[in-house]
Amino acid sequence: MPNQEKIGLATIKRLTEALRRGGHRVTAFEADKELISKLESFMPRVVKGERPGMVFNVSYGLQGQARYTHVPSILEMIGIPYVASGPLGHSLALDKVVTKMILRQNGIPTPEFAVLDTPRRRSRPACPIRWWSSPRTRPCRSVWPW
Repeated sequence: MPNQEKIGLATIKRLTEALRRGGHRVTAFEADKELISKLESFMPRVVKGERPGMVFNVSYGLQGQARYTHVPSILEMIGIPYVASGPLGHSLALDKVVTKMILRQNGIPTPEFAVLDTPRRRSRPACPIRWWSSPRTRPCRSVWPW
């Protein structure tokens, strides 16, 4: 299923204008199957001593559970520097259970939670706080506040 999350065109316009005001050459690309060829056409060829171009990544990716990792993975693969989290950071943050466990193991406070293995579960775990749910469909392995 294609990703429904999008960065608004107004936001992209504000970002590109701000970067241009800073003296940068800027073009916005869609994160699609043609991204590598678009980047190769746009990015400057680096001669010894010159500074390479850089990608300001605000992409949500194409589709799938690891969609946020698509663009940073491609950029790392073809050796283009970028701003924003890398594939590993995105992967860890996308798995809420792993994220909460890492936070706890490092002494960072995080609310109590329960892991539900299926969205079809008919009963809720007992909670000392009011139960809430997201209006979006959650993946099979979800984290709920306790």
